[in-house]
Amino acid sequence: LLYPFVDRALGWQTVHAVSDGMIYVLLALGLNIVVGYAGLLDLGYAAFFAIGAYAMGLLNSPVLGSPLYGHAWSFWLCIWVAAAMSALLGVVIGAPTLRVRGDYLAIITLGFGEIIPVAIRNLGDVTVEIGTWRPIERLNLTGGENGVNPVGRPYLPGVPFETDPVPWYFLILVIGALSVWAMSRLRDSRLGRAWMAIREDETAADCTGVNPVSTKLLAFALGASFSGFAGSVYAAKLQAITPGAFEFQVSIMLLCMVVLGGAGSIRGVILGAMLITVFDRVVLSQTTFLVRWLGRTTGMPVLASIDLTLWRWFFFGLGLVLVMLLRPQGLAGRRVQPIAAGDDVDEPVAPEPSPPLRVDAIPAWLRERVTSGPTAHEAAILDVRGVTKAFGGVVALNGVDLVVPRGAIIGLIGPNGAGKTTFFNVVTGLARSDAGRITFAGASLVGLRPNAIVARGIARTFQSIRLFPHMTVLDNVLVGEHCRLAATVAGAVLRPPGVIAEERRARERARGLLAFVGLIGKEDELARNLPYGDQRRLEIARALATEPRLLLLDEPTAGMNPRETETLTDLIGLLRRELSLSILLIEHDMEVVMRISDRITVLDYGTRIAEGTPAEIQRHPRVIEAYLGTGYEQEPAARSTPP
Repeated sequence: LLYPFVDRALGWQTVHAVSDGMIYVLLALGLNIVVGYAGLLDLGYAAFFAIGAYAMGLLNSPVLGSPLYGHAWSFWLCIWVAAAMSALLGVVIGAPTLRVRGDYLAIITLGFGEIIPVAIRNLGDVTVEIGTWRPIERLNLTGGENGVNPVGRPYLPGVPFETDPVPWYFLILVIGALSVWAMSRLRDSRLGRAWMAIREDETAADCTGVNPVSTKLLAFALGASFSGFAGSVYAAKLQAITPGAFEFQVSIMLLCMVVLGGAGSIRGVILGAMLITVFDRVVLSQTTFLVRWLGRTTGMPVLASIDLTLWRWFFFGLGLVLVMLLRPQGLAGRRVQPIAAGDDVDEPVAPEPSPPLRVDAIPAWLRERVTSGPTAHEAAILDVRGVTKAFGGVVALNGVDLVVPRGAIIGLIGPNGAGKTTFFNVVTGLARSDAGRITFAGASLVGLRPNAIVARGIARTFQSIRLFPHMTVLDNVLVGEHCRLAATVAGAVLRPPGVIAEERRARERARGLLAFVGLIGKEDELARNLPYGDQRRLEIARALATEPRLLLLDEPTAGMNPRETETLTDLIGLLRRELSLSILLIEHDMEVVMRISDRITVLDYGTRIAEGTPAEIQRHPRVIEAYLGTGYEQEPAARSTPP
């Protein structure tokens, strides 16, 4: 708080640079939503900066020549209008483009960032045909290459914004502090977790109840609003704007700020923005002055002609490369402990034994939600008829029928490539069937997105574990509750009592699920650092957090040792026995399948070749020929008895 007064005694050498740095902090915070949280590479972010600045210039300039804007609006109104205009443009641009990913999205945003400055230049001289009585009107909408000058400044009684930079410093400091406060609340909210889940694994997020399209669009719009807000303040502070101030290099500089400090880290964004701004505005200019003085003093004309400010992009690039090599998570990013490879471990450490499963550990809320569903008296919770799915000339599913009764465990087995996982993908919306009918609780699922199917009451796990590896164990489960929570953006920031209570209940439920699956005490660990068996149980806990009535498990015991397999098998049986949860199970461990399944369906080359009880399947000649093999012997009858 005392800094600007100290700097005043030194002649305002850096106060302007620090004020501009705080504006860039606001910009970088918005870009951090898009890049750091949602994982979307935006190379045209400066376009929203330009929209906010020109919104302020057009609405707040007292001498603009356009007949559309004949009077100046209040600065305090313009900053909100600028933020809203940028957010609206973010929605317009994001809606058709955010369905693409990776490099394609980067190219589209790059093109958008190049279009806006060109449009601003061309809108400086627009000819409009109005009518026969006044055929031509020339409009100066943006000032063209010359920009808008002057731009009105804020007015507060007794505050000299026109002559003193100290009021600007404190105004921007207050705006920045409020932005950091809002950002920290968004990060720790239902919405922040959804953004980070999409960044980690968009498919898994979609299958956990997060709508990726609307969530990414919201990130794009909120990031744009931060940029528009910053642009409006920037224009008013400089009192002049030109299209050259919003070129592609600005987007790259902002991206450097986020990456340098640590994508996803609020502290990192602040640090990166301030470091780059002060380095650009103060260090390079002062170093240039010293080098030139040294050149003149020593009689070396080469040094006397050096201008280090022309090398800023070289220094930015060099610094970014060094950070990526030495500290990939950024200067203030969270250090991630590397997972040791086999050669890096001196002695293998056996995983800690899982605590015994207890019926009284089942969360009461889960028991109530699952057993009181609207399908309690229906014979079949899932009814699949004639489902066909082909990939080019390969038929993965060929008229498959399958019924899952309520409260039953149905095994789905077959050789590799039989179509089992494809069947799961079709049921959960990851793939669309070419023909057939899929009915859940009496309603069709055909054409629904995975997140909508999760909201109906179907959850799944994956053949290869798909957690959110750089999120904590607790946050992984909280993402599973996303579709059952209702907090909005405003609620996440303002946190009224209802939102606080909802978040508290969500965390209590998540901890209860972790205790049930034996992961209590590991809430704050990163999911990637858990042993394999714990990761499998965490994936099941996340699926249970969605409050499913049907649980699809894709090879849950794959890769487990016998003890882990037994623990997970007992867990599956407990879910069916105590919660009457319907379960559809893909599994290659025949001992597990025969032990816990009520009925088994067998696929081969996408076609159902058998269906029946475990005992019937073990004796079925086509199953023996296609999958079990002639050497398979039936286990004791007790094994085929469901727990």
